[in-house]
Amino acid sequence: PVIPVSLHGTRLVLRDGQRLPRRAPTRAVGGAPITAPAGEGAFAAAVHLRDTARACILGHCGEPDLT
Repeated sequence: PVIPVSLHGTRLVLRDGQRLPRRAPTRAVGGAPITAPAGEGAFAAAVHLRDTARACILGHCGEPDLT
């Protein structure tokens, strides 16, 4: 199983172009374990885990999807 972890507020800690981090409130949110569906090949299972974990992380991190 894969446990997705979302980090919220880290973009404020080290903004683009900064050399030193600054203080800002951050939090980590752990999601529910994700398992690959049974009966799929290894590659399809990895893609499923990646896509499901990404969707969970995007839902909790409070940042836009830049893709």
